Amino acid sequence: MTSANSNVDWWQISDEQHRETYEARTQLLPEWPIIGRFHLLQAGPGGLRSDAHPDEYELHLVQEGCLEMWVDSPEKRYTVTGGLAILTQPGQTHGGIHEVLNRGRWYMLRFVVRPNSKKAPTGLPTSQYEQVKSLLGAMDPPVFSFSPSLEKCFERLLDEHRHPTVTSELMARSLLHELILWIARDHAASMLNPPRRLPRYSPPIQAA
Repeated sequence: MTSANSNVDWWQISDEQHRETYEARTQLLPEWPIIGRFHLLQAGPGGLRSDAHPDEYELHLVQEGCLEMWVDSPEKRYTVTGGLAILTQPGQTHGGIHEVLNRGRWYMLRFVVRPNSKKAPTGLPTSQYEQVKSLLGAMDPPVFSFSPSLEKCFERLLDEHRHPTVTSELMARSLLHELILWIARDHAASMLNPPRRLPRYSPPIQAA
């Protein structure tokens, strides 16, 4: 049960689905259209339809269970199990295998990286913006092992939404920048020591 002052948005359907999301009026920053966490006890058909976001990155951090996704093409399939994350690039089409959302527990965030300008005075300085875009753009394959530091960033961002104060917007922006850097660091570390569960299976292997 949440307090009257909380921005938390919980829903529950037959004890099978739980969601805490912040978007529109409950989000702290315009840099992310949505942030949240999900817990599904049963798979849901039609829960991962194909989609693309022209200016937004989309990150899923799987704690338990798995997400079965394709990126760019239904032939490029990925199984994202507990301890793994997946990042899709702006404009990159992606979706679930057979549009099914498997049971599991994970964090999700869509975010925008902006350069500093009159329209976005809180964006990154040009050199840092180019560096971040380059780091995120080089993340191939899109699946990687995530660290406790990245997971904690997610939880701290959600906590700022649950208990907002006058400094929450500033803290959230600082945490977003930290989160982006942990994404890049975790992916680089994961590529040096690829997890055994990092699959990029061909369709025949997937069928088997």
